[in-house]
Order: sequence, then structure tokens, then C-alpha cells
Amino acid sequence: MKAIVGLSALVVFACVGACATSNEPDGGFGTGGTGAGVGGTGAGVGGTVAGVGGTVAGAGGTVAGAGGTVAGAGGSTAGQVDSTFATDGYGTSGAWSGYVFVAKDATTTLTPATFEGTLGKKLCVDGSISATDQSFAMIGFNVNQAASEPNPVETWTTTGTGISVNVSNPGQTPMRIKVTVGTTDYCTDLSAAGGAQTKVWADFKTLCWGSEGVVLPAGSAISSVAVQVPGTASAATPYNFCVVNLAPTP
Repeated sequence: MKAIVGLSALVVFACVGACATSNEPDGGFGTGGTGAGVGGTGAGVGGTVAGVGGTVAGAGGTVAGAGGTVAGAGGSTAGQVDSTFATDGYGTSGAWSGYVFVAKDATTTLTPATFEGTLGKKLCVDGSISATDQSFAMIGFNVNQAASEPNPVETWTTTGTGISVNVSNPGQTPMRIKVTVGTTDYCTDLSAAGGAQTKVWADFKTLCWGSEGVVLPAGSAISSVAVQVPGTASAATPYNFCVVNLAPTP
């Protein structure tokens, strides 16, 4: 089994009626003639009934078309693009190599459940994050892990200036990038517009949502890097994003 990092932050008649009536008085040859005329009119009404039947069949076609629209709304594929560093869930980027994984809190929804084996180069997720400050959804990358078992998650000592990150975020939800050192996470905000961005090591803090927190020490042994969408207590957060690239910068 491939190892996955532990998370310190740890989820849709016509009823066609037709009748003919006559107000002609009974009796008389004149009345009989008129009666024959009424019969002709009755035949005409019959033709109208058949025409209404055709309209009902047409309405059936419209309903089928609406079904197709619903199905299209079910998939959040807008803006999904291939990654530049991973195939079937295993990534290699500069000095980093390891498995790419997904994680969420218990009440958040997230698709797909894994990147391994079937998704080619796409590292994309979508779902809805619960309305709490502790909820989240993320894509993580173990930076020092072999492809074949035994392949424990090992660490990489920070060097160079920081991290280069590229994300596709068509919904422009709030985003962060974080690194894990032991059981401690250090994070910094990303631009919700997505695209290529660079973060220096001094940007990463234990409390990345404010002005406080401990800065990531130089030479830290990190086990994973992750792009995360955080929740908020005010409302649930629908999301749809892809990680295009993660790499250490010299």
C-alpha cells in the first residue's frame, strides 16, 4: 500500500377530450339533412384529436433534452488542465518525487477519491466544503517517496528560496499552500486568480490567515507540500481546482 501523509488539520397528459353536440330539434327531413352535416363535422374533430397526440409526443422529446442539461451540470470540469509533473498519481518535480494525494475533513465532499491509476496527468478535484472554519479540501504531494514499495514518506530539507506553484482555479475560491514538518503545518495564501506564483520560505507561518504565527525555520525537514481551499463559517464553499505544478525554486 502506498503511504499517505498524516494531516495535522484533519470531506433531480394530455388528456385529450373531444365531444360533439347538436342543438338541432328532433324530426323533419330538413333536420335529417342537417344531421348528416353534423356527422361530417364530427369526422373533422377526430382529425384534430390525432393532431394533439402528436404534440404530446413532441413534449416528450423536450423533457429528454432537459435531462441532458442536468447531466452536464453535474460535472465540474471547467478549467481542468493537465499537470506538468505527475502521471497516474506519481509526481517528479526537480528534487521532489512522490505520490500525489487528496484530503478533506469528514463533512466536505471531494471527487475523485484518489489520483492513482486512472487519471493520467490531471490533478483536479471538485466538491463543496462545509461551512466551518476547520473544514478544507486539498491536493498534497509527498516530496520524498519512492514509486515502489516499500516506500515510506520521507523528508526533504528546505533549500533554495522557496516554492513555485501553478494552479487552475476557475471558481476563484480562496487558496493556500502549506508544507508539513512533523506534525506542524506552515502555510501562506495564494492568489485566488490562480496561475503561476512563487512563495519564499519566509512567507510560510503556522498562522497564515493573520499577522501572527511562527515562521518556517530555515533548513526544515518537510514531508509534503499541499494546495488547500479552506472553509469559512459563513457558508459552504463550492470549489473546482487543479494543481498544474509544484516545484522547489533555487
